[in-house]
Amino acid sequence: MKKIGNLLKWLLAGIVFLGLGAAAYVFESDGGYGFSLNRYRLTSSCLILGVFCVAAAVILPFIKEPFVPGYLFVEDIFRMKPEGCVVVGYVKGRLRVNEPVTIRNRYGTVIRTTIDGIEVFKKKKPAAVDTPAALYFRTVEPEMIYIDDIIQNIKRAEEEG
Repeated sequence: MKKIGNLLKWLLAGIVFLGLGAAAYVFESDGGYGFSLNRYRLTSSCLILGVFCVAAAVILPFIKEPFVPGYLFVEDIFRMKPEGCVVVGYVKGRLRVNEPVTIRNRYGTVIRTTIDGIEVFKKKKPAAVDTPAALYFRTVEPEMIYIDDIIQNIKRAEEEG
């Protein structure tokens, strides 16, 4: 749904710019005030922007969403009553719910788990991007995590070795 919205925005922008360029061309070729370099620049700029926007609308659906590596340095840990824990810190990059992550602690232990929930500014979110966030883990006990540990995407962890 988001891709369709972006496609429509680019198409609308392209149509607007092409319309402005065509109107400027018609007005310019009307001979009303003679040749003006500024109007020529306006016409060519609008037409180029219009073509660019329409091309973007055609190309965007075929581009895959890039993998954005994400990590979080643990600033605080809280125990949840039934099971699991909440980890608080600043997310660099992007972390998503149900995304596999590794937790590397100061002793070299690596824990592989998935993020069960994310809260950003007291609201549940499907992802956190470059913001302070709280991550919820059901399968990890608070005794397994320490302050200044690193939580990062599996792909990023595999890249770094």
